[in-house]
Amino acid sequence: MDMAIETAGFFSTAGYFIIVLGILVFVHELGHFLAAKSMGVRILKFSLGFGPKLIGKKVGHTDYMISMLPLGGYVKMLGENPYDEITDKEKSESFLAQNNLKKSVIVVSGPLFNFFFAVFAYWAVFMIGVSVPVDVPVVGSLSDGFPAAEAGLTAGDRIVSINGEAVKSWEGMSEMIRASGGNAVELKVLRGDEEMVFSVTPKVGEGIGEDFTPKEYYMIGISPTFELKRYGPIKAIDLGLKQTGMIILVTFKVIGKMFSGDIPLNNIGGPILIAQVAGEAGKGGLAHFLGFLALISINLGILNLLPVPILDGGHLLFFIIESVIRRPISLKVKEVALQIGLLLLVLLMIMAFYFDIARIISPG
Repeated sequence: MDMAIETAGFFSTAGYFIIVLGILVFVHELGHFLAAKSMGVRILKFSLGFGPKLIGKKVGHTDYMISMLPLGGYVKMLGENPYDEITDKEKSESFLAQNNLKKSVIVVSGPLFNFFFAVFAYWAVFMIGVSVPVDVPVVGSLSDGFPAAEAGLTAGDRIVSINGEAVKSWEGMSEMIRASGGNAVELKVLRGDEEMVFSVTPKVGEGIGEDFTPKEYYMIGISPTFELKRYGPIKAIDLGLKQTGMIILVTFKVIGKMFSGDIPLNNIGGPILIAQVAGEAGKGGLAHFLGFLALISINLGILNLLPVPILDGGHLLFFIIESVIRRPISLKVKEVALQIGLLLLVLLMIMAFYFDIARIISPG
């Protein structure tokens, strides 16, 4: 029975991972596809997955297909490879025949579609409803092994005062506990109609600071109550745009702090972690799953915009340099750069797999 449950869980997780990857790769490649079509570039292949074709249909010049390895996808354009043989009649429809501005638009459209999708996903999430903390000093839940639970507080307790000072909001209460310096505090609590007093000694726990780096705070191990809040379509669009912008900003800051060493590299998550979280998000309901899709879509868009040869950002960098120097970069230089980019990408994948496996072996 246990083996059957574990097997079902594995296939459920793998299924959600394939769904997440399939949706996000489709969105990304659709951006490249629509931009290229609008520029008059001929599309030869639109593939979800790599390797041998499983199923597909050719419509016009384009072969639409699903391939065997579901770990990405691609859009193959006429003349994308400088060694392709192209007739004079076909030249106007080739990718390389376009000017650098058009090629840049085609390259950037993939990541941009990932960001657009994130806005749409968050828009749907805010309309479905999101759990927001209620700013009242009422205990919603307690963490095992932390001082509040050990002292005897329970969910539903309303904290009236700390060391005789009245508490009016959750945020105000949190600030008072953080400012305790680890010294015992006296909590006056209202439980139903009964007033109770507890002595609690905060202990150090880890959180995230305003600069997105790990920071230690004094805490007692309680969480607020939450309520479900839904928004209308217009407000949801505004919130979706703001949420997407905030996640993009945070992600770039985190990447910068990883390069500076302020955030450890072992925070990098690879396919295994994404698959695990995808499975959990899928079981958490539609809003949870859409929020996860939006987050991964943003990360995929940002990853592809990094100025690394072989990624969209690397190609964009080539086009910008060519526009500045007013001549094409030699094929030899591009080939070497692409090989270096591929090596960096492989090393990143190996590192991500290593950290994923390390988390499984030593989850603590």
